Amino acid sequence: INAEYMGYRTGADSELMDLLREAVRRGKEVTVVVELKARFDEEANINWAEMLESIGAQVVYGVVGLKTHAKMLLVTRREGKQLRRHGHLSTGNYNPRTARLYTDISHLTADPALTADME
Repeated sequence: INAEYMGYRTGADSELMDLLREAVRRGKEVTVVVELKARFDEEANINWAEMLESIGAQVVYGVVGLKTHAKMLLVTRREGKQLRRHGHLSTGNYNPRTARLYTDISHLTADPALTADME
């Protein structure tokens, strides 16, 4: 049904961003919050944001005066006759290169209360 992504550093070669692009192409509603002040990845984030926006994703460019440092992905999908949300919260960036360098905490959940809060 839809995907919502909030990230800080994605990198120029991001499989996640490729998957979000594919979701838009398949007619899914995709919302992306992009941080333009992501140290070392500003250009990559701008390029991804422009590309996703050009194909129909809704792109939000962070909050003026604040740095968005959150990392979150929320997917809502139809399972049978019900909608179900699946969420990922992380201290790590969705950047395949830096993900190999750091130890981060990730939380995958389908808990209705938690995913409702993420939404």
